[in-house]
Order: sequence, then structure tokens, then C-alpha cells
Amino acid sequence: MKYVISILILSGICSLTHSQEKKMDAPFIKGTFQLPTPLANYAFKTHMSGVSDLTFSFNLAFTKSLHAGVYVGHEYFSFDDMSIPETTNASMQIAGAGVTIGYTLSPENKFSVDYSIDAGYCAMLVSSETCKIKTEKKFHQKNGYNFKPSVSLEIKSSETLSFGIVFSYQIMLAHFGPDNLCLNSFASGVPLDYVGPSHIFAIGFGFKTILPTRH
Repeated sequence: MKYVISILILSGICSLTHSQEKKMDAPFIKGTFQLPTPLANYAFKTHMSGVSDLTFSFNLAFTKSLHAGVYVGHEYFSFDDMSIPETTNASMQIAGAGVTIGYTLSPENKFSVDYSIDAGYCAMLVSSETCKIKTEKKFHQKNGYNFKPSVSLEIKSSETLSFGIVFSYQIMLAHFGPDNLCLNSFASGVPLDYVGPSHIFAIGFGFKTILPTRH
């Protein structure tokens, strides 16, 4: 009986997959370049300045509006050495990957709005003179889950290429604090400043290009 049920379930999945394939639109690549602004925790907001936020994703379109895929992302931040007495020459990189899902309003029109959310895992990598002296390692690393909803206002330049303005809000479940720079504390801070995940708002530009498919 178990084998019969298993066969029926597999047959149903194959049938559903086959019908979905008929409805699927062409796959596409999305890319964004944004300027990130740290919002929290307080230490992250006070000591770090955003330089760049670059993300690329490969997406499968299940319908004209619904799509999902995988992404890779990289962000770069500089540290304000004037905010503490120590000389750190510090900088931060956040590198991550995961899955993305989105929904596009008015995909057939020249103007459209795309809503998406990225969910994955990333590494917070901080390079500093203070850590090099203490640990002799190039990076101090913290890892955490990453969630990044975004909205893109897009305009078609051709049937296969669109450009737009992108707004995003990212939450990374990793805390920024003096330990990222191998320090016991920041002179101007209190322990509560280092509590809480990292929040980042970003705005910038993006593109979407539809990949050719065989007919």
C-alpha cells in the first residue's frame, strides 16, 4: 500500500511540474548597485559608513509576475577611525548567498514595480590593524542569517532589458561591536550599543535582463 501511495504522489508531482513548465516564462538575471546606510545597532550606525552594496541573482519566472532564484551579494563599509582613540585602519565586508523570491506588478507594461525578498546566510568580515596585531589573522569573522526585502521601480528599455531604482532594507542576525576589531570596548560607547542585529537601508540602481531560451 505504501508503494502505491508513493507512486501516486510522485505521479502527481511530475504532472504538476510538467504543467508548471508549460507556464514558465524565460529566466532572467538581476543586478543591483546600491549605497548602504547603517541604521542599527548603535555601534554599527556610529562607527561604520557604507561604500557599496552589489547583488546579482539568477531567477526562474514561474508566471509573468512570480519569480524565484538564487543570489550572491557583497557589501563594503569603512570604519571611522576618528571615533575611537585606537588606530585601526579598519574596513568591513559582508559576503553572502541565498534564495530570492519576488513578484512583479504590471510586467507587460513599460513601467513596472518589482517586490522581492532575499533570505540567506552571510559572513561579516572585518579587517583591522588591531586584530592583525592580536591574532595575526587578516579578518575577524562573524556569521549570521540575512533577510533583505526590496522594491524596484523599473522601466523597460527593450523587450529583454530593464533598468530601475532600488530601495532595500536588510537585517543581518550578527551583532557589530568592539570584538569585531579585537577590542574590549569603544571609548565612547556603552555595552548596550553593541546589542542587536545589524540593520542597513540602501538605495541605488538595478537592471534586469531576460535570457534567451530555445523554442
